[in-house]
Amino acid sequence: MMTSLKGLFVYAISVAILLSGVNCIDIYHEWIVSIVTTINPVSSPQSVITINGMFPGPLINATTNDVRLNSWQDRVSGTNCAIESGTNWTYVFQIKDQIGSFTYFPSINFHKVVGGYGPIRVNNRNVIAVLFPKLGAEFDLLIGDWFPTDYKKVTNQITLDSLDVHIGQSYSVLVTAGQNEADYFMVAIPKFSGPVPSGPDPFDIEFSINQAKSITWNLTTGAARPNPQGTFNVSNVTLAQTFILHGSKGEINGRPRYVVNNVSYLTPETPLKLADMFVNGSGVYQLDQFPTHSVNAAAAYGVSVVSGIHKGCLEIIFKNDHDVMDSWHLDGFGFYVVGFGNGD
Repeated sequence: MMTSLKGLFVYAISVAILLSGVNCIDIYHEWIVSIVTTINPVSSPQSVITINGMFPGPLINATTNDVRLNSWQDRVSGTNCAIESGTNWTYVFQIKDQIGSFTYFPSINFHKVVGGYGPIRVNNRNVIAVLFPKLGAEFDLLIGDWFPTDYKKVTNQITLDSLDVHIGQSYSVLVTAGQNEADYFMVAIPKFSGPVPSGPDPFDIEFSINQAKSITWNLTTGAARPNPQGTFNVSNVTLAQTFILHGSKGEINGRPRYVVNNVSYLTPETPLKLADMFVNGSGVYQLDQFPTHSVNAAAAYGVSVVSGIHKGCLEIIFKNDHDVMDSWHLDGFGFYVVGFGNGD
């Protein structure tokens, strides 16, 4: 949300709430995000991020299916631009099915340790019954740790063999990779006495596959709308495109690199969104030159952008050519896992 803690940041959240099939109303929230030193969570003055002078920030009170989805601000590196000081941005997003209480917070540079966060309530639609009696009142309680020293000055490092992580807490941990090359695992468990249980064999791929296949997801249970996601049948859709992505290792300029179809992504200095808007990508990325069905003969760097068919259904096949686990992060919406296994 922010790239600097200096100056004043302004942006707006635009929310269009659907009241009926033919009538709707637009509700606009203008947020003034700034740094103040007059609000002291502890006894000593320090910098606090406020929204409209409030800490925590104002409540976003919403109902399931409010607003359309816009993935501009999904925080994928290079695909969007931060809100610069003195500028504004209208942030459009969709309230999803999960009714309950949530929070918003700055997502980069760990700014959330000095504020900028607040509550979100997602209410059920009137046509959807909930499994508990109607609430008499609802209170949003945000709990956090604060220190007398400014967050930028807390730099003393502590060496630990174990670390207690309590509910809602997050830590940044530096791990010294000073041991022999091998597979290691971390254990996250409640406090207990006795030896640490033995972990699974990291080379037992069959164990991992069987474990994944044993998990089923009933998308129709407790859904927050009359036509829950489980009613969408992905077996009868018409595919518009198919991408086959091979994850493997390659060598570029004498250095080992992880590659996809023998292309190693090189982060450009200009964000892709800016390049697309002002120079149509010229000199920044290569459009539709990425091999979506094959593997290039030699590994090379590349900044690739692939065109997708508007409103089309895309099939993505991930092939792991490594001898270890290969993990992917899909950022967007509307993904469905339809199958996995060995071979082609």
